[in-house]
Amino acid sequence: LGFFLLPFRPFAVNDLVFSGHIGIYLLIFYTAWHWPDRIRLALVGFIILMMYGLIATREHYTIDLLLAIPCSFFAYSVAKFLLVQLSRTRLVRSVAS
Repeated sequence: LGFFLLPFRPFAVNDLVFSGHIGIYLLIFYTAWHWPDRIRLALVGFIILMMYGLIATREHYTIDLLLAIPCSFFAYSVAKFLLVQLSRTRLVRSVAS
């Protein structure tokens, strides 16, 4: 994010309270608002299919999957807010110079 490092390790999501499997794909969905609707709809279908698969194979509890929705949206919102604030401060500094 510019002022500190956030390492992305998709293999280390098994220690979370919510499902990292669903959370990562929801983050992709949130950031893909400009993609064609067909691709976004296919992504939603894949997420739903993955949710069913995780429940059917008893890999996750239902609450783990449902908690991924607000948690990933909160993470997306915080990251977006921080990036907007960072870009504003850089813009102000460049205009002031």
